[in-house]
Amino acid sequence: MIATICDQGASNEGAIKLLNEETKAYCLKNNKKYSEDYYEIECDGNERIKIIHLFDPPHLLKGIRNNLLQKDSIFMTNNEKKVAQWQHLVDLYKLVSSIEEVKMLPRLTDYHIIPAKGILDPSSQDTADACLFFDKLFDSVNGNFHKIVDGKIYRSALKKGSPHHEFWQVL
Repeated sequence: MIATICDQGASNEGAIKLLNEETKAYCLKNNKKYSEDYYEIECDGNERIKIIHLFDPPHLLKGIRNNLLQKDSIFMTNNEKKVAQWQHLVDLYKLVSSIEEVKMLPRLTDYHIIPAKGILDPSSQDTADACLFFDKLFDSVNGNFHKIVDGKIYRSALKKGSPHHEFWQVL
């Protein structure tokens, strides 16, 4: 089996949809079992190859961020229902930006937080939990360092015995 990967651009989604439709038609015509988990292409005459399609993890995470701008995210962690809100990130950004001497979030800018351009509410803990989860998830599928950098264990390269495996098991 082979896998392909791309972002969620309209042309990519259209191509995947077409390949799935062609596979379904082939299976129906030839009385074969059809699965939406993959599509098939013909190769070398009669041989058909199964291909699993994956969407690029950074683009999937960007889509989640874009949805969080418009709606709350309700999720479960450790059998506990939580709610993440974009407003919590705005509040955090405003709070840490008001401290002149210390830059606690050096890579965070207006561009990241305020689409149009104190003390945080206790309910913002759920949003912090969601952000930490997505940070770890992004690092785990996008790591490229041979050793741990800045204490981010999932940003390192995947190898036998690395912490990525345990993290993915609890997803």
